[in-house]
Amino acid sequence: MSEYPASQVVQVGMTRAFSYSSRGQTARASADYNSGMNRMHATFLLIGLILMGCQSNWPQAVPRKVTLDHVAQVAMEMPSYLPIVPVMINGRGPFRFLLDTGCATVAVPPELAQRLALPPGAVTGSTFVQSANGAVTSVQYVRIDALKVGDAVFEQLDAKVLKLPSAYRDSDLAIDGLLGLRVFHDMLLTVDYPARRLILDPAGELNPADPQVIRFQLQDGQHLLLPAAIGDQPLRLMLDTGTSMGLLLLPGDAAQQRWAHGPISAGNSASATGGMKLTVGRLRDPLRIGSIQLSNIIAYALTDSVMVLSSSELEPLFGQPGSLLGGQLLSQFTVAIDQRNGLVRLLEAVPGAAPRQR
Repeated sequence: MSEYPASQVVQVGMTRAFSYSSRGQTARASADYNSGMNRMHATFLLIGLILMGCQSNWPQAVPRKVTLDHVAQVAMEMPSYLPIVPVMINGRGPFRFLLDTGCATVAVPPELAQRLALPPGAVTGSTFVQSANGAVTSVQYVRIDALKVGDAVFEQLDAKVLKLPSAYRDSDLAIDGLLGLRVFHDMLLTVDYPARRLILDPAGELNPADPQVIRFQLQDGQHLLLPAAIGDQPLRLMLDTGTSMGLLLLPGDAAQQRWAHGPISAGNSASATGGMKLTVGRLRDPLRIGSIQLSNIIAYALTDSVMVLSSSELEPLFGQPGSLLGGQLLSQFTVAIDQRNGLVRLLEAVPGAAPRQR
């Protein structure tokens, strides 16, 4: 038997951050749960349940112009499995941005938007659903003229104004903003977790005949969903580099699973309209994504429904996102995303290796 740290959760504007601490209350669990979580002290986990607007005019998530004529590499830090890269905005910086494929757009905190005097974006005052309980709030967008990542310059794009908690600025994360998926629409984006580098290839594309390549669904132009299965139960996983958790299951997916240990309570998530319970356990069946199979997976699960407001073209208006595939599992792969062709490649650094834990 070993002690498993209970989670504390803080609200992060439109997303949530989970803080794990070795102090405070703990739950008793099997020794199999000793996956290094006690070492994840003060680790904040961005859950990428990113929101979708109910509107006909989308923010300019895809840059109007991209300047890059060669394959560029950008060194990235990876505290708590979260890829962080330096970014210049309108010639100022560098700023530390989290690469968050669970988010469609760039996101900047209000103080940075004010400091850089960023003008209003293409869409302002859009109505969005806030988290799982359906609370509605208004989100503002600002326009960025030039965003520079390594040698790549992305011009004329909108950024969501998103309040980040002070803990992100004070901790080892020190995040200044989020770098969303659609910024890299017109290039092959590779997140090389083992080498801790970002690779930007303006002419690159993936081969659909490659057995390690998976065709994804881009739900409503926002969420990158991969077909997967746990045992014989199919599910869709949102590829989310913005969360530290390896696997976060929505209630419907969690209910279909067989558990080798647990699940046990891992605390509550806080929101303005109430909390959501979080559980954790070890799955009995392997997780399969394309040709890749991962066993002995520790999975988190939400016990409350999650609603995301979808576009007016979809019926019903409330769409369902996928469960999340996050940093703890992704960290053993080189992940290539080809948005132009709707393909993803997961290249395992050491085939058959168990997920690295902290």
